[in-house]
Amino acid sequence: QQNTMRTINSLMGMACPKLVWLPNACDPEIHQNCKLNWYNRDRLFGFIGSVSQSYIRQNRLQILNLIEELSENSIIIKQNDYPHTEMYKILNQCKIGLNESSLEDINMRSFEIPSYGCLLFTNYIPNNGYEELGFINGATCLFWDSFEDYREQVINLINIQDNYDIYDCNIAKAGYLLAINSHTYKHRVMQILPEIICL
Repeated sequence: QQNTMRTINSLMGMACPKLVWLPNACDPEIHQNCKLNWYNRDRLFGFIGSVSQSYIRQNRLQILNLIEELSENSIIIKQNDYPHTEMYKILNQCKIGLNESSLEDINMRSFEIPSYGCLLFTNYIPNNGYEELGFINGATCLFWDSFEDYREQVINLINIQDNYDIYDCNIAKAGYLLAINSHTYKHRVMQILPEIICL
């Protein structure tokens, strides 16, 4: 499943005259934010997810290895079958949630991380729909566009971790409000119901 937005744009007006994009979402009851005060989180970066040796996962492995190398105050769990109902206990300890979209699509973690109250830090993929959904760099999340850019931002975030200003907190809060007010599974159901009723 490569870049969904490009696929939709290529199909519009062809065999599928009316095509609706239904992105992933979050469930605030499962992906819950227990530490509403962002400054009370005592870990810097957090990640839970799969890492394989396949080609598409190499970038993910590289970004996680860098965190393990540079930041002792982070939690990296490379486990595909970690209980989804237990993830909030880990990520509520973290200020920043790491994501890497290996297939150039907007994965579930993009919505779950801000729902936990973490600042979403993810790779930027042009024309994949992030902006259309409200994910704006420096406003509701942080993007990186290359490994060099990622490394530079990680070093900066580590260097200022004991002196965060209100800027970083506001990004995390804005991302959280975006996720719970626009991108829950309830919102997705409300999006498809009118299409079903019209059938």
